[in-house]
Amino acid sequence: MDTENYLKKLSVESSVKPSVEYLNELHHKHLLTFPFENLDIHSSTPIVTDIKKFYEKLINNNRGGFCYELNGLFNELLKECGYKTYFVSCNVFISDEEGFSPDYDHIAIIVQTEDGEYLADVGFGDNFLEPLKLIYDKSLEQHGIHYRLSKINSDEILLEKSLNGSDYSMEYKFKLIPKELNDFAERCHYHQTSPQSHFTRGKICSIPTTKGRISLSDKKLIITKGGERNEITINSNDEFDKFLFEYFKIKLWR
Repeated sequence: MDTENYLKKLSVESSVKPSVEYLNELHHKHLLTFPFENLDIHSSTPIVTDIKKFYEKLINNNRGGFCYELNGLFNELLKECGYKTYFVSCNVFISDEEGFSPDYDHIAIIVQTEDGEYLADVGFGDNFLEPLKLIYDKSLEQHGIHYRLSKINSDEILLEKSLNGSDYSMEYKFKLIPKELNDFAERCHYHQTSPQSHFTRGKICSIPTTKGRISLSDKKLIITKGGERNEITINSNDEFDKFLFEYFKIKLWR
């Protein structure tokens, strides 16, 4: 992996010290650079848990990806920058009736720093912009959004999110048990092939901006900026492709 080329893509200077401040910058810039997208799934292009393929797709081909790709490659960058890290398996909250998804449904990263451990995640859509320090039962505010980590039991940690600091919704839970990238291969395949996977049900491409977020699906383009929300209906594949290139600089070959 060409680390300098990776950092150049992020518009981040290299650093001799793996500090918390540098970690925050890498995390934030990564989210602003690479969209969360599942377009390969809808073009029948297999996604495999391979760092070289992730690098080729994101860095050389100007693409984004879903959690296994985004966090898989970001973890490699963090290690190259001197951080000690490991993957964790996350169970995503679905609903009160269905509970949480199976193991390996989502991949996140634990980063060990001189200031303690942090949860990093650049592959969960509209999520925290900087890593969350593993402090429990305390509101962790970022850019007006509140997050909270709490211990469900002796092993499991729950991540919650709130827009007002009082009403929290569950995001996912995880255990501080180190995993390898290939441990997620079976679930990565499931999300590309199963009709039950929400990734196979429609295209999505979404990225935060400095003032909001841009999200494109089969049905609509949603642009939020400074608290204002604008929606445009998508009526054809040509319109989807037009907006995909205009806002994400991604061109699909049909």
